[in-house]
Amino acid sequence: MGAACQAYTAVSAGPARAPDRLQERFSGAGYGRDMTATQRLVGRSSAALAVVLVLAACSQPAGSGGSLLPTLPAGIDPTVDHPGCIVTDVTFDDDVTIPENATCVFTSVAIDGNLVLAAGATLTAEAGTVRGNALVYPRASFVASGVSVDGNVIAERASALELVSLAVVGGGSVGGNVDVDDGGRVVVMGVRVDGNIDVDDNAGPVVIEANVVDGNVDVDDNGPSDVSDNRIEGDLDCEGNVPAPTGGGNIVSGDAEGQCRTLAN
Repeated sequence: MGAACQAYTAVSAGPARAPDRLQERFSGAGYGRDMTATQRLVGRSSAALAVVLVLAACSQPAGSGGSLLPTLPAGIDPTVDHPGCIVTDVTFDDDVTIPENATCVFTSVAIDGNLVLAAGATLTAEAGTVRGNALVYPRASFVASGVSVDGNVIAERASALELVSLAVVGGGSVGGNVDVDDGGRVVVMGVRVDGNIDVDDNAGPVVIEANVVDGNVDVDDNGPSDVSDNRIEGDLDCEGNVPAPTGGGNIVSGDAEGQCRTLAN
């Protein structure tokens, strides 16, 4: 229960009182009885209004309708100063937002903020860093090789999300969580993830392979999936995938459960 809901107990504990100085002003002869009735009416009305407002606040769902993503944030538009949105060896000192349906190619790009792919945008990125989060909106496609994201990678209804390491220079890390829901293709391969990997309700294919994960890995309700050769400090849990995930060779410090129970060494 949030603070507003907790406040309901305090609001409903007793009727509101008119200010003392108002009572004193109207405490003379001829005013006392009428003012007492007025106070009761004001108190009851105020208490009723407060209860209505608090109950309305309590009835509001947390977040924005259950979406993983916030309202599309503004940021630097890389299509403005870079013809064809081909960007190489550039540092952006703020958030970067790739506009709706735009296509960009980043090579060794540093972003001192969040990376945002608006609906239908496409980004292919090689090397580079994101100091904040990577947010991938519906129908967008983010294919990243050797890119380090300090925060979370969050994708909802995205066409594709691929996070892989570069064969030569390595790279590819996420300082927070990887959370991918209701999308299409998902590939997380050879990446260091300091948090959890949570992949739910994607059409697939889904490939979770050769990653080092400090948290848990959950693969639920997806299409064709492969979970192989990961080192997982937490739990590995797979439920409701059709068909059941293939793979094996996962080293799991916690529990291997559900459809992935047999995929751990």
